[in-house]
Amino acid sequence: MKMGMKNFSFAFLGPEKDVVQISFGENAPTQELTAELAQFFSTELARGRMKWILDFTNMSFPSTMLIAFVISATFRARNLGGDVRIISAKDSTRNNFVTFSPLSYLEFNEDAGEAYRELGVSPKTFSTNDSDDLWKRVDIAEPPIVESTSKNIPHSSSNIKSQREYTEDTAELEKAELPIRKEFKPNIRPYKESTSNNRLQKHYFKTESIASNLYKICDFIVDHSRAAGMDEKQIIKSKIAVYEACLNVIEHAYHSRPDNWIEVWVEYTDKEFKIIIQDHGLSYEKRKPKEYDVEAAVEKRQTGGFGLHIIERSMDDVTYNADDVHGNQLILTKFLK
Repeated sequence: MKMGMKNFSFAFLGPEKDVVQISFGENAPTQELTAELAQFFSTELARGRMKWILDFTNMSFPSTMLIAFVISATFRARNLGGDVRIISAKDSTRNNFVTFSPLSYLEFNEDAGEAYRELGVSPKTFSTNDSDDLWKRVDIAEPPIVESTSKNIPHSSSNIKSQREYTEDTAELEKAELPIRKEFKPNIRPYKESTSNNRLQKHYFKTESIASNLYKICDFIVDHSRAAGMDEKQIIKSKIAVYEACLNVIEHAYHSRPDNWIEVWVEYTDKEFKIIIQDHGLSYEKRKPKEYDVEAAVEKRQTGGFGLHIIERSMDDVTYNADDVHGNQLILTKFLK
């Protein structure tokens, strides 16, 4: 039997009623949902319910805050011998998880004093190498409460400070209602090797066309993006674009057949970072895509089809070259400043 909270419903499953299934409500406010869910999770975990199923049927675009909670909840459950499983995840849901970056959620302060002040503490002079007397030298009433793993319900505060859910750039990519072009028309022109006078770096990666390998491709891109000196926001955008492009190859060029290959090159100087994705499947032109109406898709809660729009918005230049003999190439370029 399902029971309901304000922003989600739940049911206790299994002979011992020790498995909790959560179903998210549609259009639930992210911060309110996450706070309510976190309190419920802590309460039931303390009562011995360590196995969880999260049903993402109604959650097409999980926020950074919700993803951070799911990761935290999974760690806590597994640490106690339980687990958290995700079911009914759409491609857009998986995409948000794959492209999640801790830098879009965590706050880093180079100035320790600034960090204390922003959290309402007046720091005194202390040595970061001397931690024995740290809590006495800083105006903190008591050390942080370490959450108990006993059967008692953990302490929780109702006065939770609002946390920033998105960076400006990741929010721009995740909001479906953005005014983006309604039809993707790749610019078809032959690929030419960079003629920059700077030293050109070239690297190559090849993998089978299965969805579980997408993270390997993304890792390859991230590693070389950092080596090229790209900042973290641009790295995230490039990672999102490559994920969408390769998923598009798997699902539409190869029709999810695993016995094919995706080839990826990166070429970069100190002026530009170029990604070339090659496949030998059905080219974009031969797929005959229908005109895509973003507003209609949002109204119908349709999640497919955003990928090509996201690619264009994530990169500075997008070029597509169809070739039945040598393979189709999608060339993505980021200009480095």
